Amino acid sequence: FSTAASIGATIGLGFLYPWKGLFVNTLIPLFAVIVLLANGIGWFAHRSPVRGFIGIAGPVLVLLAVYTLSPHTTDRTAVLYTGLALMTAFGLWDSFIRPRMKKA
Repeated sequence: FSTAASIGATIGLGFLYPWKGLFVNTLIPLFAVIVLLANGIGWFAHRSPVRGFIGIAGPVLVLLAVYTLSPHTTDRTAVLYTGLALMTAFGLWDSFIRPRMKKA
């Protein structure tokens, strides 16, 4: 978070620092649960196991990092950032590359 905090302070978002705990411990897991539910529904709608696994891997990693790993370890940071990166990458991939519809 130090790099993100530096960039945020540079662009004028330093006033958000007091709410860092709220963002990490409440909002990120809340959004991860929403994304997990949406991707789970998408998994059943598209019936693609690869797409479904990739879609739920990111939110699961985020929830794992926030709720099971110790807050002061580098493992937690790595797992959290990997989960957030997977969520972002899958969201972009899903937005720009539409799955092909099968002909009935």
